[in-house]
Amino acid sequence: MTSSLSTGSGQVAQGEWSYTLRPGDNVRSLSKEMLDNRHTWLELLRHNNISSVSDLHTGSMLRIPLDWLRQRPEPARALAVTGHALFRTRADQNYQTLSRGTRLDVGDEVRTEDGHVVIQLADQSIVRLGPRSSLTLNRLTRFGKTGMADTRMRLEQGNLSTRVHPLSDPRSRFEIETPSAVAAVRGTEFRLAAKPESTRLEVTKGKVAFSNEYHQALVPAGKAAFISGIDPIVITDLPNAPKPPASPGKIQKLPQTLTWQPVPAASGYHLNIYNRENGAWVASAKLEHPVYQLAGLDNGKYDAQLSAVDINGVQGSAKPVNFSVDLEAHAADLTAPAADAKTAAQRPLFKWNFRGENEKARVQVSNAEDFQQIVASSEWSPAAQASLAQPLAPGQYYWRVQTRAGGNSRAQSATRSLVVLGSIPETHIITINYVDNQVRIFWEKIPQVESYRLQLASDPNFTQILREETLQETSVAARLVPGQHYFVRIKGVPKGPLGSHWGPGRELYVK
Repeated sequence: MTSSLSTGSGQVAQGEWSYTLRPGDNVRSLSKEMLDNRHTWLELLRHNNISSVSDLHTGSMLRIPLDWLRQRPEPARALAVTGHALFRTRADQNYQTLSRGTRLDVGDEVRTEDGHVVIQLADQSIVRLGPRSSLTLNRLTRFGKTGMADTRMRLEQGNLSTRVHPLSDPRSRFEIETPSAVAAVRGTEFRLAAKPESTRLEVTKGKVAFSNEYHQALVPAGKAAFISGIDPIVITDLPNAPKPPASPGKIQKLPQTLTWQPVPAASGYHLNIYNRENGAWVASAKLEHPVYQLAGLDNGKYDAQLSAVDINGVQGSAKPVNFSVDLEAHAADLTAPAADAKTAAQRPLFKWNFRGENEKARVQVSNAEDFQQIVASSEWSPAAQASLAQPLAPGQYYWRVQTRAGGNSRAQSATRSLVVLGSIPETHIITINYVDNQVRIFWEKIPQVESYRLQLASDPNFTQILREETLQETSVAARLVPGQHYFVRIKGVPKGPLGSHWGPGRELYVK
């Protein structure tokens, strides 16, 4: 290669990269930043036949052999994950759940089940991986400050689409390999679908070098290409893009229907919906007819990419439809149990009526009217009724319904009180401490109790009561007559209309 390309402060030539010194540049610091550990700034001077750093000035050009440059791995990250996806690292072959923001390094594999993954590379290039796909990041390398990059991936199965950041340096490389082909690009947008024996390429912008060991072709935008073994590469036109439907603008009620004009000779349509704010791939649909119902979307801004599909499954260029969703939650109307109801059911069925559209709701139960402590809650659900997974102990409760729309808009219903009938547990004495002729009695603390009742008797049947009093604490001291036998028992006094029973008696005796 004899051509060269200017990169502002650097150029490439045969086997070398040339860097033009800028104000403030220092050959020592530049060498430390750009060169690998095998080479020094002194070698760089000798290579350029420069005897002293004093001979260098702003505008001087340094020739740097390409194999001297520092190669720096550039990690990618999962920009967005929708549905179920996994990844495993080169060091650990066990799959882990992939989540938004996960760092992806060279050698890592990403595998989707029913989900979609959007991967962002260090140069801001985007790779969108479809369901039931497997992608391995084989090389993610930058060469110092040169702007040269080497990115290589392998799509073992499934499909992906890309938006590759333009590669300004002709020595840069961006390649995606499949079991049957290689797609090499310099800054473009395309889609790949890989099977063990064949690969389909669809180019929507720029050009892609498409090849296997038998054939190669440069595929321009608007074309699809097929590779399968020794058969010649087949290149066809992409289907015409549909005329996009009118944008629904700001959507405040879901579901909403999108319709568009049919495309002649199209066997179907493909619609992808992306969150414009975080890049998430939120929906993908294959459609037989030119109609789609928008539903289940959170509040936010979206891009819908609509394309036609021909009889061979080739997907054409996409026409975007921009819209936003701005749903508002409304407070639900409570219907059952009634206000101040009493029930013997420990898992009462809560019911309400929605007042808004496309809402979900959950029940919250607290033992205090201010809901500072939530003792039970149901799962979010579009149903207008719910019961709790765990039973409620007898006692006084307060309940309400939270509604949610669009993911981030919430509202709360009015609050109702509810009494679950029954008895509180017996109160058991924990320990008894003796000091001389004095005794201190300790008992357990019972929830939903506002005080405790103590009885001291001279007989185990508690027919001869010597002392009875109401206490707020869970211990009490008493002075006993030496040589006499006493018996003590405790009962919790509950809040509200609940029953309670005396705990088992304990004998007291002071010698």
